[in-house]
Amino acid sequence: AYATGEKIKQFGAVIWSHHGIFCAGPDFDVAFGLMDTIEKAAEILIKVMSCGGKKQFITSEQIMALAEPYHVNIDKNMLD
Repeated sequence: AYATGEKIKQFGAVIWSHHGIFCAGPDFDVAFGLMDTIEKAAEILIKVMSCGGKKQFITSEQIMALAEPYHVNIDKNMLD
């Protein structure tokens, strides 16, 4: 629980494998929106994997190139 508390300060969401997800935000709508987005992404991944998985990916450089036009701060450490 303490480790989750520290990580959620840094990332806003913590996923516990086989248990669930913890999200935080300035209000319920932001926290719920983050959780809903992560859940939908996971659902898409599971569906793709169950169909044999598409072997496509986006490079770290391509992800970073999307940050500025979408006004998103990306932690470069998460891409390594």
